Amino acid sequence: MRFVITLVLCCLGLLTWAPPAHAVDVHGNDGQDTFSGVGGLILSGSVDNHTRAAVASCGDCAWQVSVPCATPYGVAFVRCDSHVLGCGSGTDERRAWVRHGDGQWTDHGLLCVSTHGPLTVDHVGHSARDEFIQGLARLQPRSAPRAGVVAQVPVVFDSGQQSSHVIGNYVVLGERVQLTATPRWTWDFGDGGRLVTDIAGSRWPDLAVSHIYRHGGTQVAHVRTTWRAEFTVGGLGPFPVPEEVTQEAVLPILVGEARAWVVP
Repeated sequence: MRFVITLVLCCLGLLTWAPPAHAVDVHGNDGQDTFSGVGGLILSGSVDNHTRAAVASCGDCAWQVSVPCATPYGVAFVRCDSHVLGCGSGTDERRAWVRHGDGQWTDHGLLCVSTHGPLTVDHVGHSARDEFIQGLARLQPRSAPRAGVVAQVPVVFDSGQQSSHVIGNYVVLGERVQLTATPRWTWDFGDGGRLVTDIAGSRWPDLAVSHIYRHGGTQVAHVRTTWRAEFTVGGLGPFPVPEEVTQEAVLPILVGEARAWVVP
């Protein structure tokens, strides 16, 4: 005799933004093809934007992405409408389940998933960071005057980069991503002097990025550019890029001694 078990899952919302899950009919299902993880998950555009934004921003949420008729409870929908998204080549239709802490799992609908797994905020952030690094302008410091530097006279420094935000538009894992990066420069002038600034550099007579050496000799100036970035993906965000991007360079400075001469 075949036994059919009807189970009513009364799922609470994941957070205050999540609608209650519908009661579903289930039956035993041993077949599982599931991805799971923790952090922001990017849901299908068929889900309302408020819910998509909340799930993507939930850094401590657990999620499972499984075959359309499976559930995290080890049972499956008896009546399951699948194959409705028209997923493209190289992707399969899956169902997303999300929960916050020890709460109930909430069904968040269907999405198309590649063989590498679902799209997460962390994965997109790292991939966008790699794209940004590939196109990043080099750090090419220079000083003025280039020759004839003397003690007690300001030396003007320039990183050779632009001071404004850098915006990059990429296609990451099939999604359009916009990344906005903001630079900051740290100058160590070699004699103990240090300057942290959001100005890329200056030219004489602008002394915004400059230093006065008090003694003659060879000094080695070190400069580091630190880029902090954020990105948007699929209308969601902005999210911080996981790690800062840094560039470093050195610039030798030959400083002569200034002497006074008496002219008869």
